[in-house]
Amino acid sequence: MTPLAVTILACAGAAIAPMFVDFTTVQLLQVVLATLALIGGSLLAETIVEARHRREHESALHAEVRDALDAVRRNSSPSADLLFLSRKALAPLEDRIADADTLRICGGSLFRLMNEYSQVFEQRLRSGTEIKFLLTDPESDAAAYLARHVVYEVRSVDSYRANIRDAIAEINRLCQDFPGKCHLRLLDLAPPFSIFDVGRVDSPSTAHVELYSLGSPTRSRPIITLNEVQDPISHAFFRTQFDCLWEIGHEYSED
Repeated sequence: MTPLAVTILACAGAAIAPMFVDFTTVQLLQVVLATLALIGGSLLAETIVEARHRREHESALHAEVRDALDAVRRNSSPSADLLFLSRKALAPLEDRIADADTLRICGGSLFRLMNEYSQVFEQRLRSGTEIKFLLTDPESDAAAYLARHVVYEVRSVDSYRANIRDAIAEINRLCQDFPGKCHLRLLDLAPPFSIFDVGRVDSPSTAHVELYSLGSPTRSRPIITLNEVQDPISHAFFRTQFDCLWEIGHEYSED
């Protein structure tokens, strides 16, 4: 039974008692004072109880807030493993470039890309997409370095150089068929990564950056996906990297 309930019962008893017992004036005043004391004590007790409950509630609330903040900190500091994708996790290339206004493509040989998607690039060129291809000069020392240390699947430097020449031949055909829209340059250095940048006018541009690890299968290379809205600094950095590489690249000549 709460102190307030006890006080109410006591006050009711004090109010009814004079009907059955003759109190003197002094006794009646004592009853009144006792009743007031009970009321005051009851209010004080209720205040103490409420204060204790309030402290317990606040303590529980603070614990929940701390847990929520800890969860936010954990989520805002994700594992580095979440930053990288595998090739299997990427959407089909046809879907990634369906609405592209420009494509910036940089890689070591681009042999596999041109072997599988040359017709897709041709369709995009017919639709008005501008494409820049940037790859390693097959006659350079950089091509030998990539063949010996980076490309896991290649068997010899000569076969790697031949792969680059095949990719160049296909890209050059597109350049001849779509002058002013398709561009080709060669590098005398080995790029540390490949870049596949999809530029768009009506929606955010995106870029896939594949790190050139040493002696790892192509399927195992880590890939970073960047969006110019969600990752404006990183996206701008790698787009600038492509532009810098493009500037130091040289035009392809069939001679």
